[in-house]
Amino acid sequence: MGHYMPARPLTFEDARVGVVARWALGVRGCGRFLPGSLEIPVCLGLEGGQLLAEGAGITVDRRQARPPWFAVLLGLGLVWSPHPRIGLGVRTDFVIAPLRAQFTVSDELVFITQPVGVRFGGGLEIRLGPARGVTDRPRPGQNNKYLPC
Repeated sequence: MGHYMPARPLTFEDARVGVVARWALGVRGCGRFLPGSLEIPVCLGLEGGQLLAEGAGITVDRRQARPPWFAVLLGLGLVWSPHPRIGLGVRTDFVIAPLRAQFTVSDELVFITQPVGVRFGGGLEIRLGPARGVTDRPRPGQNNKYLPC
C-alpha cells in the first residue's frame, strides 16, 4: 500500500513558518471473519516512509528536514462482496508511530508527529487467484462420474 499526505502549511504565533508533507509505503495482512458476502477483516500492518518539512515565510535560513516515518497499523473493516472476485469496503486503521519526528524553526518546536492516530478509508477489492469456494477437486460424497468422450 502507499500513502501520501500533501504539503500543508506550518504556523507558529500566527505566522507561516514552513510546510510539511509525508509519504509512506507499507504492507498489511488481514484475517477475515464471517466469510461470505459480508466479511469483517481484522488487519495488522507496518508502514515506513519519510516526513518532508521545509522552512518558509519569516525564516531567514531556509532548512529542510527529512526524518524517517515508521508506524504499526491495526485495522478493522467491513467488506461486502456482490461477486466472489469483487469487494466493496470501509475500514478504520489505528496508527501507532513510535518515532516522533519534529521540526523546529529558530529552536522553536513548530511540528511534531503524534504518537497515535486514526485513519478512515474505503475501497474496491479485486481478488485474484481461485475464487473462494471453487475447487477442481471432487468433494467426498459427490457424484464423481465422468462422461466418456
